Amino acid sequence: MAEGQSFEKQHEITKPETGPEIDIESVLERGEIENPEALKGFFPFNAVRIKDDGSALFRPGDLSEVISLGSELELLAFSVDKILNFNLIPPVVGRELEGVKGTLQHRVEDSPTASRFVGWRDLISKYELLRAAVFDYIMNAKDRHDSNFLVNPGSGKIWLIDHDYFMLVGDGKATWTYLLEEAITIELTKLTEQIKASLYTFIAAVDSFVVNAHHPVVVEILEEARRRAEMLLETGEIPRKI
Repeated sequence: MAEGQSFEKQHEITKPETGPEIDIESVLERGEIENPEALKGFFPFNAVRIKDDGSALFRPGDLSEVISLGSELELLAFSVDKILNFNLIPPVVGRELEGVKGTLQHRVEDSPTASRFVGWRDLISKYELLRAAVFDYIMNAKDRHDSNFLVNPGSGKIWLIDHDYFMLVGDGKATWTYLLEEAITIELTKLTEQIKASLYTFIAAVDSFVVNAHHPVVVEILEEARRRAEMLLETGEIPRKI
């Protein structure tokens, strides 16, 4: 067994036998929202209940240009994660609610934000950390602090959230990069063969993403992400300085 495969096998997350897997995206797209008139949450999000299928977070997409772009960026982040097959971002779809267009994202109720744990670094799987660091590096994440990623202490799973304007655009300079810095600190920078294959798949898909982009900022993010992915493949590891 190759070194990369051995590492992945050692740190893979096993899923309990729970019967047929639920298509969360379909639930988000078509699930019945309970009591939509009672939407409550923290601006600009609203917490909603989906009948028989848990809860989700609705982000209105037309409150301002920054927030509207944030909706598109969250969809972009999920699409990139899906192509990479990293399974780091809770499913999110575009949806209209009470006449307002926006995004509806699955709420992972068994995974609190990392800020809830004093020692979150000891709770996460190293392979999850490496994939999260690779994602944040190629997407040039600028606002990854302990309140916008979730941790499941039982499985070591990480969920990345809140891919808004401040995360992916900002002022052009990274300010908070908790997961990327942690991976570098513990020298978890070498790419596995599976991650390399994921990056090749992403690079091949970038042009189709660009064609379907609705905002020039999204195109810029994708072009930079492709450049960074190509650099990672050329060196075989995350750079020690960011």
